[in-house]
Amino acid sequence: MFTKNAARELNHLLTIKIAELIIVALLCAIFIRPLFANIHHHLLLLEIADLFLICILYAVLREKILPNKWEVTFAISFSVILTFPLIAVTGGVNSQITYFLPLLPIMAALIGGKKESFIVTIILIFVTLVSMIFSEYTIDLDEEFYSKEKTISRGFWLIFAMLFSAYFGQFFLTKYTELTSQLKDENLQDPLTKLLNRRGLSFHLENEFKNTSLDSPLSLLLIDIDHFKKINDQY
Repeated sequence: MFTKNAARELNHLLTIKIAELIIVALLCAIFIRPLFANIHHHLLLLEIADLFLICILYAVLREKILPNKWEVTFAISFSVILTFPLIAVTGGVNSQITYFLPLLPIMAALIGGKKESFIVTIILIFVTLVSMIFSEYTIDLDEEFYSKEKTISRGFWLIFAMLFSAYFGQFFLTKYTELTSQLKDENLQDPLTKLLNRRGLSFHLENEFKNTSLDSPLSLLLIDIDHFKKINDQY
């Protein structure tokens, strides 16, 4: 039970850190980027609106208003949805914001799991394909030069990067689960006999005590072997 609580707390901290990074990125886009480039005022207003919404999300995460099982899913979905308006008005696939999209499957895997990473990847690929098909009708407030060939090329590499990111996230989670399970077993078992050590006994007894009720009493059997020290010393 402790390991699950520790994992939830780690996911909570990771989610907060990602929200903080998004806030910093939006602050830089609003206050620093205009110093070096002309930014359309509609795009600036949209970025301010996103900053306001992500600050609300950050406050919700900090106060732990949402249940643990919904917190990660809500945060990931919220972050993905926030990027769509900015992409839609800055050239779709040709938007500079699309460079951040391949990071989303990895973040979803780290703070969520395989299911969240898979769903995010499918949504992003679908949006990318739609943006490629209707690229000629996409608004571009950055007023960059449009090229059909460039759009197809960027869309192809963007989808490839998303798939690579999703694969890496899945691979990382699989290895992380295997190593965590191995470390847990080594932490609770005697390496020679593979029997529970004192830590393992305490861990399982605690779970049994929590599941014990008047209808299901708990019994404990203690076994001792006479003169076992001689066998232990000899072998």
